[in-house]
Amino acid sequence: MARTTIRDIARATGLSITAVSLVLNEKPHRISEENCELIRTTAKKMHYRPNRLAVGLIKKMTHTIGLIVPDISNSFFSEITKTIEDMLIKQNFNLLLCNSNDRSDYERECVNMLVDNSIDGLLFVMSSGTHGSERDLTLEELRYAGVPTVVIDCAEPLADFDTVTADNESAAFEATEHLILLGHKRIACAAGDLESPTSHTRLCGYQKALKKYGIDFD
Repeated sequence: MARTTIRDIARATGLSITAVSLVLNEKPHRISEENCELIRTTAKKMHYRPNRLAVGLIKKMTHTIGLIVPDISNSFFSEITKTIEDMLIKQNFNLLLCNSNDRSDYERECVNMLVDNSIDGLLFVMSSGTHGSERDLTLEELRYAGVPTVVIDCAEPLADFDTVTADNESAAFEATEHLILLGHKRIACAAGDLESPTSHTRLCGYQKALKKYGIDFD
C-alpha cells in the first residue's frame, strides 16, 4: 500500500491541503475545532505518518542522531547503545546505528553515510585500529562532516571534538591493587595493542600498582 499523504487526508475530509497541513504540523491557524478533530481522526484511521526526512529538509533538523560503534555484539558497546537510545527517545530523537566491524576504513564510510542521511549530530566510538595515520584520516573525515560530534571512549583529548571516556589508568590501578590486597603476586595484564592509547594507559595503571607494592614487572 502507498504511504498516506496530506493530499490523501484532504481528499478524504473534503478540506484543503493547506488546512490539513496546518493542523497536522501544529502551526497557527483559524480552522474550527470540529474540522481539526475531523483531520486528526481521519489521519489516525488512514495510518498517516509524517515524512520526517521531508520535514527535516524544511526545518533543517531531522531529530536523528548517528552512532558508530566498533562491534555491537560486544556487551560494552551494546550497553552504551541501549543507554544512548533510551535517552534520545526521552528527547524525541531517533537513533541511526552503524557497526564499523572494528575497521578504520569502514568507520569513515559510516561517517559519510550518516551525514548523507542528514543527522543532527554524531556519537562515535573509534575502532581499536584507529590510531596513528588511520586516526588522522578519521579525524579529518569528521571535520569535513561538519556535524556536532562527541567521541566516546577516547583516551586522550581531541582539539576539535568533545570526548567522553573512562579513566583507564586509575581503573587498571584499582583492579590490580584489589588483586594484590587479596594476596596475589603473579598478576597478568592482557592489555591489547599497545599502540592504542586505551591499552597503553591500562598497562601504565597496572605497572603503577605493582611498583607501589614492590612487585617486579615481568
